[in-house]
Amino acid sequence: MQRWASVEGRQLVAGPLHPRLHSALAAPQLAASAASTEERQEGPAPPQDVPPPVSPPLDLQPTTSDSSGSSGSGAVEAGAGTGAGGGGPAAAPPSHQQGRGSGQRRGPRPPGGTSKPRRQWQGRPAQGHAQGKQRQRQHGEAGREGGRPRQGGTYEQRQERYLVMEILHKKQNCREVVELVQRHAARRQLSARELTMACTRLGRLYAALFKDTMRLGGDADNNNEHCAAMEFHPGPQRLVTMVEVLLPQLSAFSPESFCAVIFSLACLRVRPDDAALTALLDAFEWQIPSSNNRQLVTVVWAIGALSLGSLVTERLWERLGAAVLAQEEDFNFSSAPFFLFGAARLQLPPTDELMHALLRKARQFSDELRTGDVSVILWALARLGRKVGDGMVSREFVEAMVARYAAHNRTTPATLRQVCALLFSCAHLNHKPPPEVLAGCIARIDELAAASSAALSGTDASMLLSAFEAFESTEGLALLKRHIMGNGAGAASEEAPGGAELAGDDLEMEDELRPTMQL
Repeated sequence: MQRWASVEGRQLVAGPLHPRLHSALAAPQLAASAASTEERQEGPAPPQDVPPPVSPPLDLQPTTSDSSGSSGSGAVEAGAGTGAGGGGPAAAPPSHQQGRGSGQRRGPRPPGGTSKPRRQWQGRPAQGHAQGKQRQRQHGEAGREGGRPRQGGTYEQRQERYLVMEILHKKQNCREVVELVQRHAARRQLSARELTMACTRLGRLYAALFKDTMRLGGDADNNNEHCAAMEFHPGPQRLVTMVEVLLPQLSAFSPESFCAVIFSLACLRVRPDDAALTALLDAFEWQIPSSNNRQLVTVVWAIGALSLGSLVTERLWERLGAAVLAQEEDFNFSSAPFFLFGAARLQLPPTDELMHALLRKARQFSDELRTGDVSVILWALARLGRKVGDGMVSREFVEAMVARYAAHNRTTPATLRQVCALLFSCAHLNHKPPPEVLAGCIARIDELAAASSAALSGTDASMLLSAFEAFESTEGLALLKRHIMGNGAGAASEEAPGGAELAGDDLEMEDELRPTMQL
């Protein structure tokens, strides 16, 4: 019966049913058959002090094939080894059929095995990753160092992002920018970043209009009316209101914020009341040590364009000059014309050391200067009372500037204001330009005056009259007679002795600097 049971067990294993079902049904019978066979063939069990034999892994055990079925015991052993998943009668059951607490370990894998080890689950990294995801959902991207949240955030942050995007991408003229700022300011207190972006946008829109029209300051005396006619200027009252809005935020302003605010006011020629400007300049004075060269010279240009000489204290001017001089290595080609223009308009000459540094850098960057830059540098020196050979301005420097003007004029012809300023400056610096340069200037003036429907303005005519008289140029005086005839020529001739002072006081050279280079 034992033999028949073992054979029957073998038949059950090889039957047509599912392998797992066969294993479950045949396991009790096969275990009993294997136990009886061991007792009959191998004798009694080994003593307790002898360790049990260790069988090789299942994959490395030799398979017993007995197709004839002549030996019953061999059939039983083969059935037990293959059906029960063991490696013979002394083989331990595989670990996957025992509990985790049995102490059995899985044998080593074969070196050529194709199956990959199961990836172990690790709780801590997954938990930390989940916590990081939850923190990112709660706080957006504000947790990143130095970053701003792109989505979500507080109400103030969302409003700030909306206003900045509107200013940068949807507003095409200054009036729209200022009206948008006023609408937001009526509901909440604007941040320093919002006000900085608004003022920067105003300056850039101004520069874009100047690049498109090339008329601001060139041949129009009243630039405010010209801007308003093109629906560009937002109006003085709107800008003054915007300045009042930003006053509570001055403590949070950076040097770039002050630079943008003062620059935009100068570009649009809007001068708020002295109280607001004084608060603005006092707050900026604390930011001078943190300002770079571009910001410093831009502020000097802007306060000069606004004619804020009465509000600039001696301490503020000294700090500005010292900070600019300390950054001499950072000068570029626009540093000298911007600073000298502001100093000339304010009638606050720089120190001798700073003046030498500015002229030295202007000579160093002479190949990059344009006609407007050259005319502003020479005009500022004349307004500051400098003369050729006074120990500060050398004749070689003026000759180099005039030569650069002529070279750039061949590729980019100068405007009428630039030609008039150059001749006026050379006359007051006691330097007569070369005959070919003077003839070219007269021809250019004749061309521009003939192309214009209006006659020469009073400022241009006064500058040219003083220059042609100093040069004793009959061609120049004849030119003036042709273009100012019937437009107060006698009055202009009578005012010739004081014409130079009139021209120097009323001359507006800020547009010749093309402030697109700054912001």
